[in-house]
Amino acid sequence: MLLVALPVMYLAFRFLRHTRDGRSVILPPYDPPPDVTYNDDIVIGYGHTRRGKQPGEQFDGMDDDDAWETNDYGMLTALGSFGNVQCTGVPGSGKSTGFIDPYLDQAIAKWPKPCRPDQESLGGDGRYAGTPTPAWTVRVGTYLRTRMQYLACLFGVRVGQFETRPEVRHRPAPYAGMTPTEAEAEYDRLLALHLEKRWSIFFLDYKGDQTDRIRRMAILHGREMDVRILEPGGEYTHNVLHPLADAGRQAAAFLEAHHAVKREPGHPFWNDVMYQWLTHAIRLLQAVAPGDLRIPMLKQMIEDPKTVEQLLTKAKERYSQMARDQHQAEARGDTQVGPGIHVVDLKSAIDFLSHFDKLDKRHRDQVLVGVNAHCELFQQARIAEIFAPQMPPIFSGFEAMIEQGLIVGVRVPVGDYGQLATAIGIHLLAEAQYAVLRRRERADFTAGSRVVAFVIDEMAHYLNHLTTASLSQNRQSRAIFVAAHQTQDQVDAFAIAVGREFINQTQTKIAFRAPHGVAAQRESEIFGTRRVYVGKFDNATGVDSIGRHTITEHTRFEETERAWFDAADFEQLQVFECLVKVFDGIEGHPPRKLYTTPYYESPNGRAISAVSLPVHREPHPLTLLRGEYASDDRILKAILGQGGFVIVESLLDRAGTLAGFKFVNAAGTVIAAREAVDRCAQVIAQLFGNPAEHRTLVFTAMATGATYFTHAYGGGFGQMIDLAEVLRESDTLLDNSHGLASTSDYCALFAAIARRPLPYSVLGGWEYHRDLPTHQDQIIRDSRTLIEIYQQAMRTVTAEGRATLQQYYRSAQETLSRLLNGSTAGTVSTPTPTPAPPQSSVQSPNAGAPLEETPTDASDATTPTPAEPTAADSQPPRRRGRRRSRGSRHTGPDWSDPGDVPPTPPDQS
Repeated sequence: MLLVALPVMYLAFRFLRHTRDGRSVILPPYDPPPDVTYNDDIVIGYGHTRRGKQPGEQFDGMDDDDAWETNDYGMLTALGSFGNVQCTGVPGSGKSTGFIDPYLDQAIAKWPKPCRPDQESLGGDGRYAGTPTPAWTVRVGTYLRTRMQYLACLFGVRVGQFETRPEVRHRPAPYAGMTPTEAEAEYDRLLALHLEKRWSIFFLDYKGDQTDRIRRMAILHGREMDVRILEPGGEYTHNVLHPLADAGRQAAAFLEAHHAVKREPGHPFWNDVMYQWLTHAIRLLQAVAPGDLRIPMLKQMIEDPKTVEQLLTKAKERYSQMARDQHQAEARGDTQVGPGIHVVDLKSAIDFLSHFDKLDKRHRDQVLVGVNAHCELFQQARIAEIFAPQMPPIFSGFEAMIEQGLIVGVRVPVGDYGQLATAIGIHLLAEAQYAVLRRRERADFTAGSRVVAFVIDEMAHYLNHLTTASLSQNRQSRAIFVAAHQTQDQVDAFAIAVGREFINQTQTKIAFRAPHGVAAQRESEIFGTRRVYVGKFDNATGVDSIGRHTITEHTRFEETERAWFDAADFEQLQVFECLVKVFDGIEGHPPRKLYTTPYYESPNGRAISAVSLPVHREPHPLTLLRGEYASDDRILKAILGQGGFVIVESLLDRAGTLAGFKFVNAAGTVIAAREAVDRCAQVIAQLFGNPAEHRTLVFTAMATGATYFTHAYGGGFGQMIDLAEVLRESDTLLDNSHGLASTSDYCALFAAIARRPLPYSVLGGWEYHRDLPTHQDQIIRDSRTLIEIYQQAMRTVTAEGRATLQQYYRSAQETLSRLLNGSTAGTVSTPTPTPAPPQSSVQSPNAGAPLEETPTDASDATTPTPAEPTAADSQPPRRRGRRRSRGSRHTGPDWSDPGDVPPTPPDQS
């Protein structure tokens, strides 16, 4: 009987709850929150009724101003979020802690990276165990108690104590009940979803107090490798002007940042002329000096007329060449002339800048004074080295942010840098939004592509025309824009037209407490009104036909407009309470009141307090030189000229031919094609051929690296070290902890010490490094690890004085002599054929050809293909002194995790 009665009572409860028949009831506890991990929805808050009544309170269904919501939780669906979100609230209202932080935490946790199945416990039945569940008696008792409480609430009876917050839902184990084979298939499926669907996030940290919290969130959810923070003194650099981006768009962002700093739009005529000058100046630099396209270069063009003349001379030569190429291409019937700036745009830039100097000086100054003032903001050293770097930027760009699902933040605190924080934020926000708009042109863009979320706190300081114009296209680009600021007056203060357009383009509204009645009334107007019928009682007196006095009473109903929430409702909100008007992508829902949980009281918020942040690292520039630009020697000298050593790795293509080199030191990494290295022969000879410079060349492969440098640049590199020899000797002193005694291959040595393999092999290393946009972050991590490995090895082998270091110099020279003399002895790091280097510092016409027999004299020697080393020859020279005792055995740090790379200590040359 009980088994029949319980389902009937449950169905009756569900029917009564959903019909809302007007009965006064006690509101029941909240349903468990939905799991939004594997979809693109976001939970805002919770609340039973439109007016925010809590469990245990009495609800009257006859109240016209209140209604029992069908869903206990306010949800931002993915389709509705593409309509953009605006959040307002004064400081202390819970806007950041109650909405921004939980939103970012949920966004970072979307489509998580699964753990390996072998990390889970396997049960005795051969299946993975799930989350421990209570006994069936406990589960049945809990279910009956909850349902009886629900039924009692419907009849207006309060039973027990009610919890005003929803219970925490724990995510089940991903492989519960699966066999190892099924778990492996599920792991592959979840990992593919993680790589394809994880959100790309861009945020601006206006006050500077949000970045560390987001870093901890990323570490908690296993996404610490996806974080890129652009901040003064940070690890990543980024040029706000890009050589390949649209010049007009960059000029527009420049002007928007300038106007936001001045807090005034400027005169339309001068704005237009300033825009034209910036556009043509950027195009000119893109055409003839893309490596110099930086904001300080624009300032130099303004202050030094000779710079403009030199650029125009080069531009005219480039235009003549491009015009000839275009004519020849059209004659052949080709439609594509090649990458780069268009011929018409270059001609327009030449004409404009040539005639601009002929204008009246007063008019020129009127145009350029604003450009120069904005450029001066970037003169600070800490700002210029990150946002206008002389070296190629380390950050791979916002296209990579979208493609790889990165978390990119900009932290320039306004308290330290003033209005410059606003200017940099607008520059980067415009660039990121433009990258989102361009993603629709990709062939692989579909309606299911990953979501790109913009979370901008203190949005009123970054409001501009470009951002507002981009909001209308977010739905087509699968982009979410979440803007938070204090009051609507901040938006209107910038420009009425822009402010109104911004308010219209953000269709989901979230309002925390308003500071005063004016702001509250503005919020009430934005949330809108509804039409209601109001009854009015009237009476009329009169005299009937026989002279008696009469009173006629009647009630009439009139339709009128009433606000969903009055101004007082916005002004009287408590901390962590908000009013929301949600757009679900199809229609807007009536506004309702929600309660939010402070992030620091949530399970994840409490967990991140125990998360430690990684050690701060200095920027490590990475560049690829192909020998196409005259600035290659400047870049090579700027990086290799710092520090006391440079590690030189030979890069072979898949055919086994030496195609280039990778130069690594604490100042950065340079990947250079052989043609680029030959063009920079004088720089290399100056840096490493002069003993007074005290710089050491460390070769990973003596057979390909040292022999090439000796042939190409005439020798003279006395301070030369064989990296494999040093690593083996260091391992011997550490009681052979890594087992390197018989290892000579660099890739094998790196894998044994770092406890993770290199992502490429000896053959094909050039193709891997040439694809710089794809592998940039991994190359930087490997360079940092290599520097630390070398420095630790050198500290070990030179612990007893500098005499041992000289011994390694002599040993490297002896190895090089054996290789040059064609001896079969010696340590060879790679058994691939050695290519023939040019015979002088000038680039050889047959560079890249295999080594051939050539006549020799006293200064030249043949270099046949080296043979495999013998066991005796591969042993390093023995250092004098006592070996370290076994009691002091030390294995060094563990670099097995690619993201756990130790910081780079000072140079130990």
